[in-house]
Amino acid sequence: MKLIGLSGTNGSGKDTVADLLVHDFNFFYISLSLIIRQEAEKRKVNQTRQNLSDISSSWRRQFGQDVLIKKALEEYKSQKKISNDGLVVGSIRNFQEAISIKNNHGFMIWIDADPKMRYERIQQGLSLRGHPDTDQISFENFIREEEAEMIIHNDSQTLNMLEVKKIADRTIYNEGTKKQLQQIITDLLDELFPRAV
Repeated sequence: MKLIGLSGTNGSGKDTVADLLVHDFNFFYISLSLIIRQEAEKRKVNQTRQNLSDISSSWRRQFGQDVLIKKALEEYKSQKKISNDGLVVGSIRNFQEAISIKNNHGFMIWIDADPKMRYERIQQGLSLRGHPDTDQISFENFIREEEAEMIIHNDSQTLNMLEVKKIADRTIYNEGTKKQLQQIITDLLDELFPRAV
């Protein structure tokens, strides 16, 4: 199975990369943040960054640091008929989740772009993203929240984006057109999963 883990800064284009992998390269997509948002919905709590972080941290303490990756792999394997060429797991924000991708013979991809460009993308796509509780903020708060997610905390169960970034196998800078991004993904897949001659 081809396995790719996606991580990166907010608004960098992780969902766009996942969409390209699904529609152009026949990958199956599972978002870890969607799994957590669904749990927040069940618990009837507001989907703020803090509440979502608290849910994922409590799960890691209770079920192990790679619990979300295990849930994603189980969901993929539970498909009645797997006709996809691989699995892409999005929204990886914890070091052990990234390690779990690698331990399952996968590759970690970090996606980034200029902060102002990323903020503007988020604000322009507010209605499409469907996360008003977390997205409708000032640029200053956007940067502040991002820095909080990047900082290494004493608690290994929390978000730790900096460590995820450090162990990524490849970094994509998504600052061009969608067509340019598509070419970057095509070249990357050829590199990571060379076809047998």
